[in-house]
Amino acid sequence: MTWTLLISEYRFYFRNRLQYLLFPLMIVLGVMVSQFARFSFPGVYLNSPWVITYVFGLLTISIVFIITLVAAQVLTRESDTLFDRILYATPLQKKHFLPGRFLTVFSISIIYSVLLNTGYMFGHLLRAQGGEDLAMFNILYYVYPFMCLTLPNAFFCTAIVTPAGWIIRNKLVGFRLKINR
Repeated sequence: MTWTLLISEYRFYFRNRLQYLLFPLMIVLGVMVSQFARFSFPGVYLNSPWVITYVFGLLTISIVFIITLVAAQVLTRESDTLFDRILYATPLQKKHFLPGRFLTVFSISIIYSVLLNTGYMFGHLLRAQGGEDLAMFNILYYVYPFMCLTLPNAFFCTAIVTPAGWIIRNKLVGFRLKINR
């Protein structure tokens, strides 16, 4: 039942055409970060594991805002359309309904962060044509910080934002709560 609700949430979320404009925007943003933000330190290559992990840590902060926006769309949809009165009157159990919503917010935020980090990686590949400040390309330099920084941070932020959205059920108060953390 959770997977059926998750697929239904995906269909609803990605039905909006604006979401498809955000995909290339996230990639372009990642490329711009790698091209214009010089996080190099003396004697360290721009694509060294240390610098990549440092930048991924900074890019991971953007996940908090992505999670907040996605949670506001996904979690308050029924109350915005006044469908919550009908939905919660049905024998739908929360143990089937809430994990689907949690997984939707988590997976959509991971999709956006993968696109942002992929754009960062592509930016380094574009710069590699004539740069003496770059080392050899290694995909593991990008995968390891994603697994160690991005995934746990996205899970933790989703685990805090999603219950707050369920309890509050008000977008304005939810945004205020999430921004002031």
